[in-house]
Amino acid sequence: MKVFAETERLILREILPTDIEGMFELDSNPTVHKYLGNKPVKTKSETEKIIEFIRQQYDERGIGRWAVIEKLSGDFIGWSGIKFNTGEKDSLNEKQDFYDIGYRFIPRYWGKGYATESALVALDYGFKVKQYETIAGIALIENIGSNNVLRKIGLKHIEDFKYEDTKASWYELTKEDYETFINKKRRREQYVKNREKILKQKKERYQNDKAFREKTKKYYKEKYQTDINYKEQTLEKAKNRYHEDENYREKTIQRAKENSKKYRKS
Repeated sequence: MKVFAETERLILREILPTDIEGMFELDSNPTVHKYLGNKPVKTKSETEKIIEFIRQQYDERGIGRWAVIEKLSGDFIGWSGIKFNTGEKDSLNEKQDFYDIGYRFIPRYWGKGYATESALVALDYGFKVKQYETIAGIALIENIGSNNVLRKIGLKHIEDFKYEDTKASWYELTKEDYETFINKKRRREQYVKNREKILKQKKERYQNDKAFREKTKKYYKEKYQTDINYKEQTLEKAKNRYHEDENYREKTIQRAKENSKKYRKS
């Protein structure tokens, strides 16, 4: 068994004949096939042929979709990866001989970010290991979730095209643009990491340094009084927090009661 890639939560390996139960659960589900032509498989013999075809692609085309295994449970949850589309039968949008990124998961594993997580490592494999120049992505226009994933992993929308009796969107990502995308992603992740560290340090200083605390209060009080945009943002955040945070709401009510008593005494 060949493992192609791993993430924090997933193992991506070759699809095996023993995956037939998971593959049948996946491809026999009408919900899964809502944006795939509404043609779910009816029998396990159909699923066997699909597995055989994918494994044939590994040998003849050098690439094919990968089985996705959830590390926590050890379950087969779907497939993800790159396919080489060649010949008239595989043509799309009047294009032949192209690589595309794809993903398909059993519904109970939807909403966990697995499509994005698996597709990113598949792209990395395609560009760095296989040295592909361009990888495409295709999704029906009404399949909002799949379109969002393609954009999230860095692919750029090129055009919309007619597909059977509906329309689909064509995306592409070049090796050069992928490197730019990954570098930006890493910088963004580092920024978030550093920002959390800086905020933690400031919070500790605010709690322990009285002079810094008074200076900070004065700064934000003046900003609140002079910056209308900041004032509106602060009020909106306070309003949202009041509705969402029970502890904050109770403290706000208690503070209002105490202030009310002070005003009555004065």
